[in-house]
Amino acid sequence: MAELKEIRMKIQDLRQEMHQVIDQKESLINPEVVNISQMLDDALNQYNVAINSLEI
Repeated sequence: MAELKEIRMKIQDLRQEMHQVIDQKESLINPEVVNISQMLDDALNQYNVAINSLEI
């Protein structure tokens, strides 16, 4: 369960960071925004795997 909490915190932090960068760069295709978005995707995938492993 600690792993899930850690991943949720990472997701929350990445979402907040992405919103801040979007506000600064004013572009969704800015390389920095895309990079953060990809990290967020990875974190969401990690969370999904962790949740699914609990259900088995």
